[in-house]
Amino acid sequence: MEYPMKNMTTENCRKTDFYDVIMKSKYMHVYFKDRESRFLDASLAQVYGFGCSRLEEILGKTDHDFFSKEFADEARQDEIRVMETGEPMLNKIERLMWLSGEVSWAQVNKYPLCDEQGNIIGTWGTSVNVTAITDEKRRLEEANMILEDVGNFYKRQCVIDDMTELFNRRKFFEELNSEFAKIKSPARNEFCISFLDLDNFKDINDRFGHLFGDFVISETAAIIRANVRSEDIVFRFGGDEFLVIYKQTDKNGAKAILDRICGALRATSFTKNGISVSVTISGGIASSIEADGIDDLIHFADMRMYKAKARGKDRIVL
Repeated sequence: MEYPMKNMTTENCRKTDFYDVIMKSKYMHVYFKDRESRFLDASLAQVYGFGCSRLEEILGKTDHDFFSKEFADEARQDEIRVMETGEPMLNKIERLMWLSGEVSWAQVNKYPLCDEQGNIIGTWGTSVNVTAITDEKRRLEEANMILEDVGNFYKRQCVIDDMTELFNRRKFFEELNSEFAKIKSPARNEFCISFLDLDNFKDINDRFGHLFGDFVISETAAIIRANVRSEDIVFRFGGDEFLVIYKQTDKNGAKAILDRICGALRATSFTKNGISVSVTISGGIASSIEADGIDDLIHFADMRMYKAKARGKDRIVL
């Protein structure tokens, strides 16, 4: 691609009618540099932008005299690249780090500067201060990030049980639908669920109050979560009822996990404010391969949990 100003020379630019207009402008940032990136000429806007009042104050200087070393080194590399390739650098957004510590933003174009024979003898460029635009864009991005965080927070609140920080009933049905969709694939991976219910929990509530009952539920949830595999998902279904999804597991595998949970509960005393109790749990397990759908699966697990209660509690029924 040919650029109209690609081969601008020091002589022909000075012969143009608009040269003086540009260089005397307080609004157009234009500069010329030699091969060592020293300033040869600059518009008044560029001079004033450096905090100077006269052109002579910047002639022979480089970006290192005005900007941080990090920025000046990067600008120098850009100019070397333009001189080596003969190709301009267009519309780069630069973060200008001034020696004063201030930061501003500019949209920058850099071109090769040629002599009358077409030899590249330096660079020339233009810049536009876009600090206000960039700051506004950054504020919008930050606002969008905050809104996204708020959205994620409320989205999480919709599927998390406040008391136990387990997933809730709504999330259970979402995950169950997802698991049933997977078993329709060629792999047809079996999975199981268990329906769990604390034994004699009403007696704990009646005797020690609902606050202590909430404490027992929260501690029980923590024990269940600590004893399942990383791929399993634990839910609080409501009250003192819990559900677990065991991925890629048959009923024997699920029971082995539940036996571990039951053992951990038997070995634990829940103590708070001088009150100490032990709890047990009854549960029923159902497998995806025996159910025609979600309703069947939940029904089988629920009925087996009640069988566990009827058989003396503190046990698991397959």
